[in-house]
Amino acid sequence: MNVTFTCPRCNQRLDLPSTLAGQTVACPSCKIGITVPVVDGAAMLSTAYTPPPAEAPRTCGYAVASMVLGIFSFFPCCICAVIPVLAVVMGHMALAEINDNPFVVKGKRMAIAGLVMGYIGIVFAVILNIAWFFLQQILDALPQH
Repeated sequence: MNVTFTCPRCNQRLDLPSTLAGQTVACPSCKIGITVPVVDGAAMLSTAYTPPPAEAPRTCGYAVASMVLGIFSFFPCCICAVIPVLAVVMGHMALAEINDNPFVVKGKRMAIAGLVMGYIGIVFAVILNIAWFFLQQILDALPQH
């Protein structure tokens, strides 16, 4: 016997086995946790939305790393673009993780900050490397004493 009910958030109709009654499952469309209603005969006892457990969402480690690397990408010792590129890569990884689990993982603003600083750091590193190259060319062209 199956239990048929609708998701309270996205109104998708779900048809699940009655063996899952009372358990929390993720809605295939909106990914929120829904408790499968308990069925007694033909009448459903509970169709109310049950929020996910009240555990605090954790901060995404990739978001923190992206923001820290984005900050470090502005230091003059970071002429190479490795650190800002890592900030951008980790920022995108953080956003993907946060978007997949919005109720479990937080840190979207940190990820975006790391992305912005990483992209600015890449541009800054490219400009510094080009300037360094042309400065070397100019110094090499000067007559030697």
